[in-house]
Amino acid sequence: MVSSLVPVFERLALRHGTNKTYASLLRHYERFCRDTGRDPCQPISETRLCEAAIYFCSQRSVQGLATYVSALQWWHTVSGFGPLHRGGLYSRVRKGLGNVYGQFDKAEPAFALSLHQVYEFFPHLSLRAFDDARNWCALLFGFFGLLRVGEYTSASSAKVHLRVKHVAATAEGICLVVPFSKTSLTPTAVRICARGDILCPVAAYRHYLSFFRRPRSPDEPFFTTSPHLDPSSPSLSSVRSLTPDVFTKWLKHQAVRIGLEPKHISGHSLRRGGTTALFIAGCSEAVIARHGRWKSDCYKIYFDAAVPHYLATQTLLRHSNGRFLSSSSSSLHSQSSAAFKLAASSTSPSPALLPPPGSPMPAVVR
Repeated sequence: MVSSLVPVFERLALRHGTNKTYASLLRHYERFCRDTGRDPCQPISETRLCEAAIYFCSQRSVQGLATYVSALQWWHTVSGFGPLHRGGLYSRVRKGLGNVYGQFDKAEPAFALSLHQVYEFFPHLSLRAFDDARNWCALLFGFFGLLRVGEYTSASSAKVHLRVKHVAATAEGICLVVPFSKTSLTPTAVRICARGDILCPVAAYRHYLSFFRRPRSPDEPFFTTSPHLDPSSPSLSSVRSLTPDVFTKWLKHQAVRIGLEPKHISGHSLRRGGTTALFIAGCSEAVIARHGRWKSDCYKIYFDAAVPHYLATQTLLRHSNGRFLSSSSSSLHSQSSAAFKLAASSTSPSPALLPPPGSPMPAVVR
C-alpha cells in the first residue's frame, strides 16, 4: 500500500504549472525524435542533446532553451538514466545558438509602470462604472502589494487565489492573504498601507465594495465580473472571477490613453513598476525582497534600468535621516510603505486628496 504512494509523491515533486510546462516540452522532444528517426525512450547522448537544442531553437525560442533542457534533465533522471551529458560540445553549441538566434530573438521585459503614470490613469477612469472601479482597485493592489497577476485574477473558477475571506481593511491599510503562490505553498500575508491621495487602496477597496448590494460569500472570488448574481442560477457557482486577459486588456487600454505603447504592457507591469518605485525611493533590497516575497535575488531584474538613477540619489539625499531605512525603528512593512510615499513625493504631481474612507469618490470621477 505504502509502496504505491512512492510514484505519486514523486510526481508531486513538481508543482502543477511546472508539470504542465515540462509535459509540453517533452512532447516537443518526442516530435524531434519522430522527425529524426530516434527512439525517444533511449538515454540522451551529448550529441543528441545538441541536436535537440538546435531543433528547439529553430522552432521555438532560444530564450526557452534552459527550461527545455531542464525538462529533459527531469525526464532523464526519473527514467533512471542519471544526469544529462553536458560537456564542452553542448556548452559550445549553446553559446553558438545564443550568438545566432539571440540577435533577433530577444526577451523584452514587461514595461514598468511608474507612480506618475498610475496617477495619470485616474482622470481617464469612470469609477461610477463597476468595471473601472474593480480594475482600479486591482491595479492598486497589484502595484503596491507587488502581486503577481495570477494572485488576484483567475482564468478558471476552480483555481481562484484571492477570495473575499482573504481581503480585509484595517486602520493602517489593506491586509491580503495570498493562499499560495509561485514560491510558497503556504498562506502569506501582504500588507498595503493606506494613503492620503487618489492612490489610496483603502478608498479604492471601499468604493469597489459599494457596488455589491448583496451579502458576499467568503469563498467567492474577490474580484468578480459582476456585482450581481445570475438570476437563473443565484448560487456561488455563478460568480465568475476577473480573468488575467480581461484585466490586462483594460490595463493596455489605459496605457494607450496616456500615450504608452501597449505592446509591452502586461499584468507584470504593476509588480515590476512597484518594485522600481521602491528602488527609486532608496528602499533597502532586503525590504523589497521581503515585500515582494522573493526567495532569491531574482528581484533585481525587476528594477527598470530606464529609470534615471539620479531620482533615487535625490530621494536618498532628501530623506537621509533614515526614517524608513532603519530596521531597528520600524518593521519591514512600515519601511516599504514609507518608501512608496517618498517615491510618490519625488516622482509624482500632487493630486487632489480623497475624502475620508466611506465618502463618495472625488468630483473628478465621471
